[in-house]
Amino acid sequence: NTGNYDDKYTLSLKSEVKPWLTLSQEKIDLKPGEERVIGVTAKTSCNNFGDYLFSLNVDSESNVHSTLDNKIAVENCFDYNFNFEKEYVEMCEHSLEEVNVNLENTAVRANNYALKLEGPGWANLKNKEMTLGSGVSGKTSLLLNPSYRVEGEFNAILNVKGGKGEIVKEKVLRVKVKKCNDFSLDIIDAQTKICQGTV
Repeated sequence: NTGNYDDKYTLSLKSEVKPWLTLSQEKIDLKPGEERVIGVTAKTSCNNFGDYLFSLNVDSESNVHSTLDNKIAVENCFDYNFNFEKEYVEMCEHSLEEVNVNLENTAVRANNYALKLEGPGWANLKNKEMTLGSGVSGKTSLLLNPSYRVEGEFNAILNVKGGKGEIVKEKVLRVKVKKCNDFSLDIIDAQTKICQGTV
């Protein structure tokens, strides 16, 4: 309070991310020359990071208004990227195809990841869990091994969930299985005649 008299103040916040922010106090009384530290606590969801602006508005009972603009920097603590080395596979029945899965921890903290695959029974993950440090990339693979008489178009859906932050991402690998093992059987002469008792 830089004035000459006791005063009462009402504090409020203005921001597009106001639901994230909480003031330690919304009303204070100050004597002349007295000061008070006011805290602003921020709690964000996992998918939001970057710089966000907010304003602290102060109104006194003596009709004095003041605004302080500030910025909150939300770090990318748990984000990651992952992808298949290719998004489409064409293969033969009863053959083995290995497709690499690349996972990169782009966040500022280490994290562990749970991998879950939805798809045909002949599609399997080499690893169902991975742990990566900040800025570290890792690799696992998807093994495709359709048996005989499997033919058609299939989707293998890979779901990855971070242990911290609980960010979930999903990608689809399209697989076409062709019938590569086949033969035909024909009768050369269906009208052959022989005499009774002869060979």
